[in-house]
Amino acid sequence: MGENASFTSIGHTCFAMKEELEEYMDYDVGEICNDDWKLAQKLMVHGCDPLPRRRCFSRSPKLYKQPFPVNESLWKLPDDRNVRWSQYQCKNFACLAGNATRLDLSVGTGTFAARMREFNVTIVSANINFGAPFNEMIALRGLVPLYLTINQRLPFFDNTLDLIHTTRFLDGWIDLVLLEFILYDWDRVLRPGGLLWIDSFFCLKVDLYDYLQAFKMLRYKKHKWVVVPKLDKDEQEMFFSVLEKPHRPFR
Repeated sequence: MGENASFTSIGHTCFAMKEELEEYMDYDVGEICNDDWKLAQKLMVHGCDPLPRRRCFSRSPKLYKQPFPVNESLWKLPDDRNVRWSQYQCKNFACLAGNATRLDLSVGTGTFAARMREFNVTIVSANINFGAPFNEMIALRGLVPLYLTINQRLPFFDNTLDLIHTTRFLDGWIDLVLLEFILYDWDRVLRPGGLLWIDSFFCLKVDLYDYLQAFKMLRYKKHKWVVVPKLDKDEQEMFFSVLEKPHRPFR
């Protein structure tokens, strides 16, 4: 490809967070990395993504037990010793399972991927560890976690995915311009005829029209399109949809 050297990729926003980036890169080469994954995640969430690579060994749990076999791991809590809990609000896997709503409805622990696995469908679960080891939990269930923020371009080639599913990942907090970038990127990786499944997108009633227009911009075929009041919040609406990417001829 005309290159005889390698070049490190680094998000341009990293330079706006010089102090945090310098702290992240302050380590001893060949030694154990600092226990600073929360600092790394802070950089990522604020747009410093991808992070520069480092030449140190990542920290591991002191006691690690082999995960359960795949036929057992989907619906069984992993061993608590398989995660370093010091930086989490959660201190064991039981606190994740204890919240029925989170386990049943959120993609945080990979439940959607587990259910699809039972139908022989492989799902990659994109997630961030907000207060709990969601990525570790997904991996220990025998599933595929993807440590990713919404600021990052999806690491998949064009027209290669059959399905993109999101539950409470995009909501009315998101800027409309950022939402457009995300939707165009999703369109890029979905194959023609692929499905975009938006589950539980909620926003203020006054903002509903603008958000719906962003999704309609894709001109996808509607298999499901439902807007209902969100009963536990005032002046909010809930939006559900299953959309199919059309075949677009080359120009």
